[in-house]
Amino acid sequence: MIKIYPCLVIEKTKTHDWYIKGEYTPYSTEQAASLIAEVKKRIPHGSSYASATGYSARNIVAGVKKSNLRHLCNKNFLIKAKNVGVSVAGK
Repeated sequence: MIKIYPCLVIEKTKTHDWYIKGEYTPYSTEQAASLIAEVKKRIPHGSSYASATGYSARNIVAGVKKSNLRHLCNKNFLIKAKNVGVSVAGK
């Protein structure tokens, strides 16, 4: 199983230092969901898991701020699969 956790920018962390200096730009929620949906097309069904962390959105300076990332990834995956004519079992 592949577990995917997006990198977030939280105050007083190294990623926050990089973000402030312009050395790091995290994926937005939409970018992360789209990228993970692309990855899901390339690996066996049921072997990936995308999750947001347990951080509250108010503590996240930049990055994925939605707690329903898995749902967004699945939605993007189904849309992309339908666009290329792939049948998704159980859908």
